Amino acid sequence: MPQLIKNETFADGELVTGLRLNNIIDLATLGTQSITAQTAVTTFDIQSTDYLLVYDSSATALRKASIDDIFRSGQTIKVSSISGNSGANLTVGIAGGFAFVINGNTNITGDLVGTGLIQGATGKFGTELTIPSGTTATRPASPLAGSTRFNTDTGMLEVYSGTAWASCSNYIGGSYSLYEVLEFTPTAFTASASGTYQTAWTSGAFTKPANQIWTIELDTTCSTNGTADLTLVRAKYGSGAVQGYDEVWANHFGGSGKHTKHITFKTVVNAGTALTAETYVVEIYASNTPAQCTVNDATYPAKFRIYKYRTA
Repeated sequence: MPQLIKNETFADGELVTGLRLNNIIDLATLGTQSITAQTAVTTFDIQSTDYLLVYDSSATALRKASIDDIFRSGQTIKVSSISGNSGANLTVGIAGGFAFVINGNTNITGDLVGTGLIQGATGKFGTELTIPSGTTATRPASPLAGSTRFNTDTGMLEVYSGTAWASCSNYIGGSYSLYEVLEFTPTAFTASASGTYQTAWTSGAFTKPANQIWTIELDTTCSTNGTADLTLVRAKYGSGAVQGYDEVWANHFGGSGKHTKHITFKTVVNAGTALTAETYVVEIYASNTPAQCTVNDATYPAKFRIYKYRTA
């Protein structure tokens, strides 16, 4: 197992001078087996106290350096990827008062868990921080408490409390802040009688504390078909006063055929007004041919939302 390859050979009984020995040593090179013939390390064998041979160009000499020395040298280490051991977290330990600095875009496909600050070029979060976003339907199935995302349906930030998602990004007047948005999808309903209001959809019961402000919104469509002349749609709280109505004339849209109108009802229930076990009701009125009058048309799914504001 030769470790060095010399540049000369010796004959048996030959006289060797000091000058010649020095020449042999100076011109000797490492043999290929000096590395390949060594016992290979096994997984996780390398320790921070293990040593490597490095060439010190400033002293033109070989030096020993521990694995720990290499990573603490302050030199830039360039790699295309960093992976943790299977079944273990990849941990980056930062000395007190210092930060883990990343220059450039960073893509992380797993969970990022930390106990310190995430800092940007001009502050803790730089000029902006882009967080995960998606619709209400694409919320994570099993989020961790404290998970935060931007809901593209509501246009608001929302946080998972551990049991439910709650919006947290908007303010309304004074000290009231939006803390939750409830959303439901009313089912389609086709009238079955003319000349009278029929209940098309009723929400589940809800209770509003008197010290909160709620904005209640219905975003729906009304369709007429064939020879239907007039359809009215209105919304109200249970048996209470009508909160809003809209109407569709088939002839207004240009004769026979299917005609669809987008309708939005929005009501603000101010502080001081409490709602106890209340429901929201959508009604439809067909002047004739009721089978051709539909509200909450399935082609354009309706949405019923309650925006809840409370004091801090």
